[in-house]
Amino acid sequence: MEGNLIHQVKIETGRHGGFYGALGNWYIFLKNIIPPLSEFNNKLYDSKIAVKLVSKDGKIEKESHVLSQKVFLGTNGMMISMELRISVLSENANILYVSISGEYLLEALDLERGQILNRFNRKYPRIKHVKSSWEDDLHKKYDVPIKRYEDDVEGLFINEDFIWVKTSTKDEKKGFLIDVFDSEGKYIDNFYLKIDGSLLAAQGNYIFVLEPDVDENLQIVKYKVN
Repeated sequence: MEGNLIHQVKIETGRHGGFYGALGNWYIFLKNIIPPLSEFNNKLYDSKIAVKLVSKDGKIEKESHVLSQKVFLGTNGMMISMELRISVLSENANILYVSISGEYLLEALDLERGQILNRFNRKYPRIKHVKSSWEDDLHKKYDVPIKRYEDDVEGLFINEDFIWVKTSTKDEKKGFLIDVFDSEGKYIDNFYLKIDGSLLAAQGNYIFVLEPDVDENLQIVKYKVN
């Protein structure tokens, strides 16, 4: 806790796309499964994402589950994800909550069993997507599908026994809308949160926000929520 290096681990099982924490004697990673070159034909493709458990010595790897996400594969070799991939680990580290479809749907993955325990959502009015000029260019050059709606879920956070879902709903005065579910996926309530940076984490009555100071240097600020 003083910031001193205790040890380091070399992961010997290949590249991984994301690190989410530790479960017992395993580290939890996500790993993209690259499609074969024959699929790069300017079309949508169901790309596979493996949830991997890697031993703490970095030498052994086992697969917990395989997720699927829509991507666009271009003939020039480009691979574009059509939806955000949002994941967060439960406090006891045995469940990975995932949003991967673009629409409002959360999946609870039991990492030890490698099974989806639950899928849950709420009725949600979708927000129309505001296109950027680069999106029009991609559509004209490579026939990349036009994004019609924002991703319903923009962030997932664990706060004790609750799941906070940052949605695509925003209000200039009140901030962005956060839905609250319990750990079983039951919808509890929602609230608006207005901050000047990016929400990193929530812990009880406190939130941690990444925001710039007066000199535009990034800093992590701890706020108490009333």
